[in-house]
Amino acid sequence: HFMNPVPVMKLVEVVRGIATDETTFKATRDYVARLGKSITVAEDFPAF
Repeated sequence: HFMNPVPVMKLVEVVRGIATDETTFKATRDYVARLGKSITVAEDFPAF
């Protein structure tokens, strides 16, 4: 989830599900870094 306003905010919230493998998570981290942004990892839970 990109924070608004996207061009200004440097933070991206990433929700890692229990079935998300390490390769997919690393690819996401790398992509966000290439965008010049940082991630925060949020816990996945029902009804999120």
